[in-house]
Amino acid sequence: MNSTGNTCAKLFQTGSLKWNLKDATAIWEPNGCSLQYRSINEAKQCMNDLTDKTSKVPFLLFVGDSRIQQLRDGLILTLTGHDYDVRAGRQSVLNSTSYSQLGADENIYKSSGIQIKFEWQPYLDNGFGPMSSFLKNVSKLQFRPNMLVIGAGVWSIKDCQVNNKNQDACVQNYKEQFKAIHPLLEEMATTTDVIWTPQCAISEKVLSYNNKDLGFTNRNMHLYNDVVRQVLMDAKRSGESKVIFWESAWEANYLSGQWTPNWYGYSERWTAYQDGERSCRTVDSFSGQ
Repeated sequence: MNSTGNTCAKLFQTGSLKWNLKDATAIWEPNGCSLQYRSINEAKQCMNDLTDKTSKVPFLLFVGDSRIQQLRDGLILTLTGHDYDVRAGRQSVLNSTSYSQLGADENIYKSSGIQIKFEWQPYLDNGFGPMSSFLKNVSKLQFRPNMLVIGAGVWSIKDCQVNNKNQDACVQNYKEQFKAIHPLLEEMATTTDVIWTPQCAISEKVLSYNNKDLGFTNRNMHLYNDVVRQVLMDAKRSGESKVIFWESAWEANYLSGQWTPNWYGYSERWTAYQDGERSCRTVDSFSGQ
């Protein structure tokens, strides 16, 4: 904990990796504060204590593509010990059902005293599409989520590439779409912690898909992240933004790729929290969908 006692904000900013070379694992250490890694029982107790304090069950909402779904799955793994990540979990059973329909089959985890929901929304829109409609409906709920983790972009990158469009032009459209949903996110942020998850660093060699170019390059990931970051920074300078850009998600993922020979985004058991939360594994997300 830092001198101000405010550790949460720093978790989403910069840090470094502490490597255990013996078993090739890494732990993320944020700058300015320390992390305590919790057991399943400790994590459950934390949620139960929060319920007792607020007199309502904590509600965490995840919205986006398969990377965001994996974050949801990682949180469930942390709280229950059950691994629902069908793309990366060793305990999971693979089948032919679309990935967007797979994963945990319940929303309330009584043993942990928490409600967790994932909504498949892989695209931004102009303010009148599926993602905007969903966010508007959530904003009307009597009990809004305590936290909203949201992110989308890789499907837009793929569509741009396979349709032979210029990524520089497509990213400008993506920027306008983000600007369209940004007011919805800011309105949500008046009562909810809203966290934007950036596109992840990737291994371009691994993601070649038999030499089929889907546009998955770190240059493109940077392009799409930069426009979202810029919109949020401009809003913060005018004092109008409470949405958090999860900078450490990109940084931890990028740094892990510099040091690991098989760079698949976050590898199967490596995470920014080292407790099971996984994201940014785009390797399998587009095969068969």
